[in-house]
Amino acid sequence: MPPRTNVTAVVGVTLLTVALSACGVRLDSPPPSEPSPDAHEVIRASAVADALEVEQIARTLAEDLPADDPGEKLLPLLEEIADFADQHAVQLGGTYDSGLPEAPQSVPVVPSSSATSGPLGPEDLVDALAGASVRGRAGADSTGDGALARLLASISTSQILSAEDLVDVTGDDLPDTIVPATPAVPESAPRASRRTTSTR
Repeated sequence: MPPRTNVTAVVGVTLLTVALSACGVRLDSPPPSEPSPDAHEVIRASAVADALEVEQIARTLAEDLPADDPGEKLLPLLEEIADFADQHAVQLGGTYDSGLPEAPQSVPVVPSSSATSGPLGPEDLVDALAGASVRGRAGADSTGDGALARLLASISTSQILSAEDLVDVTGDDLPDTIVPATPAVPESAPRASRRTTSTR
């Protein structure tokens, strides 16, 4: 019968080797990486970025509006457009956050169509609404997700209505690119209901 001490020593060495190997696996494993966005996420995230841009421009214009501005409808309209844009971003799920430390942005943001080096004006907001509407409709046509497509089409229509309201107040021209051939909702519906974006 072999000495018990030798058996114990062999078992101890084996367990220690396994433990060290396990530690080595953990130490050598790469840290979790940012997942690559699929087509659905690219479309969704681009729409969120557009909504946030519209909101930022509208709020900036509202804050910088002269106190003696004769148009009494412009300020509440800018605030309304900003609020709608905030709701759109929320309905779309907001900005993606993986929770990883120092994770780079995984979804490219479409360059702003309203980028300008000078002071912002209402025409910049119209341009932002126009670009967002066109990209939203393109996304609705290309996505295979029915719920997302309906939401994007609804948001695009809301952006068109906001742009129409804005040019009515400012007297600017409405870009032809954002005028839908067939409205996504009946024109006879109350404006409040036509701005609803929820698909739930």
